[in-house]
Parts: sequence; structure tokens; C-alpha cells
Amino acid sequence: MSKEEFHHQEEYRQLLQSLKGTVEGLLISQVSNVWDIYGGLNRLHSAVEKIFKHGCRVFNHDVRF
Repeated sequence: MSKEEFHHQEEYRQLLQSLKGTVEGLLISQVSNVWDIYGGLNRLHSAVEKIFKHGCRVFNHDVRF
């Protein structure tokens, strides 16, 4: 694995951790409707969008995910 691929995977791991933290933060409040939490949808959208944008950068076309 090259340095570039390792860095790409590390960035991806951090993005997934961020998404996990956002979801946990929304769910920990135990509100019946998490969308009532101010900015909840925007934070979730932002985390998912970053993952999708990051996933668009492909370094090795031989690797299938």
C-alpha cells in the first residue's frame, strides 16, 4: 500500500468516525423525532456529503469496494 493510499484510507476512517459521532449525538438525546434537534439534518447531510465527495477520488482502479 502506497503512502497516498494509506492517507486516503485514514481520511475515510476519520470521515466515518465523524458520521458516527453525529448520529450518536442525535440519538443520545432520546428525542422521539431527531429532526427536532436544531441543525441535526444539516450536520448529518454535511457528514454524508463529505464521505461521498471523498469516495469519488479513486487511487487504484483494480481495487473493488
